[in-house]
Amino acid sequence: MPAIILFLLFGLTGCFNSNKLNSVAAEQLSVSQFAYRGAVEKSIDLKFNVQKSETTEISVRANIPENYKENLTYKWSLGSGVDLESGLLSSSISPPKNGKVFLTIKVKNFNLTKTKYIRFEIVGTDPNRRIFADAILSSNQENSFEEIVKEIETLKKEEAAK
Repeated sequence: MPAIILFLLFGLTGCFNSNKLNSVAAEQLSVSQFAYRGAVEKSIDLKFNVQKSETTEISVRANIPENYKENLTYKWSLGSGVDLESGLLSSSISPPKNGKVFLTIKVKNFNLTKTKYIRFEIVGTDPNRRIFADAILSSNQENSFEEIVKEIETLKKEEAAK
């Protein structure tokens, strides 16, 4: 169990972004890492945009290696109490010509005071080239352990620079 927690904490660095999708700089990650699916190529870069209101819209931009030519599958897993209002929770998609996939869902009950979670994963279907990425989104991202660790690291860097 601790290995999964560490993977989630360090595997999500930089995958949450509250800016508009078109203003996020693209960055490819071509490193083979171990995931719960075994050894996979972590070359899919994910960027999220969360627009909270009564109905929360969650968009993801997945940058797929442009030389990847097989279909992809994706899946949203909604945490307890989160309800889908529109969009598909899972599907298979053709490889994008420009390497960019945009997906959006709308959910209810993701902006309540109690912290809620949504998980997203995208997987390449080519058995000879296993590409994969996943992330967990929190309705209370600002107070998540990941954000606290980022703040501590920033403070350490500022103290070291003095």
